[in-house]
Amino acid sequence: MFAALLCIVAFGDGWPSGATGGVALQGITDNLGNTLAVARLMTSKFPLVVILAEPSAQLRRRGMELSLQWVPRDQNTEADALTNEEFGAFDPAKRVAIDLSRVSWCILPRLMRVAQELYGQIQAVKASGAPPKAAGQEASHARRTRKGLRQRDPW
Repeated sequence: MFAALLCIVAFGDGWPSGATGGVALQGITDNLGNTLAVARLMTSKFPLVVILAEPSAQLRRRGMELSLQWVPRDQNTEADALTNEEFGAFDPAKRVAIDLSRVSWCILPRLMRVAQELYGQIQAVKASGAPPKAAGQEASHARRTRKGLRQRDPW
């Protein structure tokens, strides 16, 4: 999914600003979960949920849509080669360098900060051994421990 995001950032500005219409970007992935997440623009998996929000914002800003098609890993050997930093089959003149510190992110840094804070809080609760408390849990716990009317006054 991050690779798809980088493609949007690297090639998405080719669409002239102020132009009407839309552009459909198509890509291939060996991760079926990414295909489903892009199709629905929804996931509950972390950190995919954070990564998915940024391409959604980038595409919206550019008036574009993204379509990912799933291809089994063994049929996508070029992508595996890139993942394993085997660049021999690729023309270095066509390489596009992206400096992540210079990318005009829409929401990714802010979401990552919030996600890291939340993760830290969850880890702290887990380390303390105390069960996590939801908002209003004390009141609902008190109601559950109190005997119901049927038990207190059956007739």
